[in-house]
Amino acid sequence: MRSIHNFKVIYEDVEYDLSENDMIVNYLRISSPSPVHTRDTVPGAHGYIDMGTQYEGRQMEGKITIKAKDYLEYPIKRNKVFQIFFSRKPFYLIRDQEPGRKWLVKVDSAFNIPQIALTGEFTFTLSSPSAFSQSLGSTLEAYIFNYDYGQGLSVDDYIHSTSSFSIYNAGDELINPRQMKLVIKFQGASTNLKIKNLTTNEEWTYTGSSNVGDVIELNGILASKNELSIVPDTNFKAITLEPGWNEFLLTGTSDPFEISFDFHYQFL
Repeated sequence: MRSIHNFKVIYEDVEYDLSENDMIVNYLRISSPSPVHTRDTVPGAHGYIDMGTQYEGRQMEGKITIKAKDYLEYPIKRNKVFQIFFSRKPFYLIRDQEPGRKWLVKVDSAFNIPQIALTGEFTFTLSSPSAFSQSLGSTLEAYIFNYDYGQGLSVDDYIHSTSSFSIYNAGDELINPRQMKLVIKFQGASTNLKIKNLTTNEEWTYTGSSNVGDVIELNGILASKNELSIVPDTNFKAITLEPGWNEFLLTGTSDPFEISFDFHYQFL
């Protein structure tokens, strides 16, 4: 029987659908974000100064039932649970209820599986180092748009060949390349290239030049041309993407050129 709470466990080289492994997910509860506030005080002044808020990682708790055909099969089913959940590597969890989102998690602690006749039942806790789930694919992977992120987007909306364009972040959170995947690629001729996000008022600049066929890549906080670092020739800035539409302006380009944005949406 396939539970509405069913989920898949996905490692780099193998995928497990729990329902196909005779496991019934009774529930899976995802905790709210856990805020960590930074505060300061001024001697003699009332209250405090709000210095900002970050989120800790997320916790999940669930309950699963396993059923065996006979007493010889029961330990096989139990050991399969251990095989699926107890890897030293993190895995992605994808819920049937939200097939377009994935969580990076690990089992947080040990659990017991008490046997009653041919049935076992256990509760478990998962922890994610991130406060956010992310879209199943990135913006340059076509299958991401099989899921309802709104706006009727496609890969073409993240590849442009004009100096003025818009990029949509369908997630809940700012895409910050210092913490998350964001790869911006510019291919073509340029001199003193500037990439400006008019929405956030952030600008990345490069004081060099590129020829037709050259590829300038911003990957996280790093920058390269044809895979060789150009960081010393930049202004050491980073481009972020606010939730919703981000308006961009390029200067220093020469036609023809192409620029692309590759990232995962982030969801609370």
